[in-house]
Amino acid sequence: MKNFVAFVLVVLCSLTGALRYVREEFSSPVEECLNEEEEGEAKSTEFVRGQLSTSDRDACSGHSYERGCLESAIPLSASYTRIKACFRCCVYFWTEKWDLSENMGYWKRMGFLHSGNNVHRIFEHNQTEVLLTANSLMKFAHVALTADLYHPTLPDVGDNSVVDVGGHLEIDPRHGQRPCVKKHAGRCDVKDGGVIFCHTFDNAPKLFKNASSWASLGKNISVLFVGDQAINPGEDVAGQVAEKGLRMFQHNARTQNMDFPIVGNTLHPVDGLMFPVGMSPATSPEASGDFLTRYRRGPAEKTRLLFCGGINIATKSEPIRNYRGKVVSSVNHRFNCKIEDNLEPENYFGNISTSKFALSPRGGGLNCYRTWEILAVGTIPVIEYHPANDNLYSGLPVVQVTDWNDVTPDFLGREWSRIMSAQRAGQFSPSHAKAFLPYWLSIIYGNATGMT
Repeated sequence: MKNFVAFVLVVLCSLTGALRYVREEFSSPVEECLNEEEEGEAKSTEFVRGQLSTSDRDACSGHSYERGCLESAIPLSASYTRIKACFRCCVYFWTEKWDLSENMGYWKRMGFLHSGNNVHRIFEHNQTEVLLTANSLMKFAHVALTADLYHPTLPDVGDNSVVDVGGHLEIDPRHGQRPCVKKHAGRCDVKDGGVIFCHTFDNAPKLFKNASSWASLGKNISVLFVGDQAINPGEDVAGQVAEKGLRMFQHNARTQNMDFPIVGNTLHPVDGLMFPVGMSPATSPEASGDFLTRYRRGPAEKTRLLFCGGINIATKSEPIRNYRGKVVSSVNHRFNCKIEDNLEPENYFGNISTSKFALSPRGGGLNCYRTWEILAVGTIPVIEYHPANDNLYSGLPVVQVTDWNDVTPDFLGREWSRIMSAQRAGQFSPSHAKAFLPYWLSIIYGNATGMT
């Protein structure tokens, strides 16, 4: 088992990305900006432009970028202030080019951009934010099927306001088809490369079997399903995939066993493309950004080997409580974990950011908020391996284990030394590109013919 864990990280360390690139040429002005020394006097034009206190339009208009700027490798040592500034105009250029700012304005007016808990607070988002938080991907969607559309008092209106009238589907007919940014002739109008966001939605086969009754779909549409388990889309969705290039993104695999030790995590036919859950949906983008500004730290500032506290166990369902309890117990005697269920955000992010590694056992699904919060502050998460997540975590600094008993001080110490040696030798190492929004804008929203 130990050999497998080491192999995962060695492979990741060989992929494109950098703790700090040791070369003179960069693929984009954004990448050059990201690789500047934090303490140096010289500041790139991109960094200066990104910090202007003017509007995005005033700061960025007149400047064009190759699409590759969105996927620029983020050094582990780059501060959040730098990441935000360097990507600002690149993100502005491409969200304007793809006409996504109009979508964001629509969801703001509809009141759909809110917290993911029972408090239901409206969140303020901006066009050029770089965090993966609640709504950060949905805010640009062309269709958003969410729990906001559920009408439990209306017997003829089902989940997400999908109404079946003799096999003909209508979406939210009583409230003007709120899930659709564009409408035409009583149907959602989704252009080539459009994105459909499905949150708390279990009716995928029915929806796509009858897609032509409620939507005019272009080609190369991406559909994002949020949930702890992959949804079985059915044969009709497979037909849509073949005919129109429909892409199905999921948060989690279909088969996820809660066995301890880890066994039985296998690929399922419905497993496909994965996308991140991002940071906690209960925290506003503004607050999350403040935490990262204060707490994101580079490798040289990390003094603790592993943080394994602040893991919510008590309030979870019994299977999750049992599983997380066993994971924490298996490493506790080696690292003296403090088993606090809930830490104040300052303590939570502060402890993670000063640690080289942080434990992130699964919750309802393997893809959990804590993992992406760990990555966002510049720390390496230690997570459970599942083959369905190979592409999701490829290129990220992540340790995936098949046996939690392999997580020992000696093992983590060796892996940290390996990463630092690669840095000193100028070898490519994992980057944090996938831990932030710009990368996923390119992957998910840049899918139409001619979107280059």
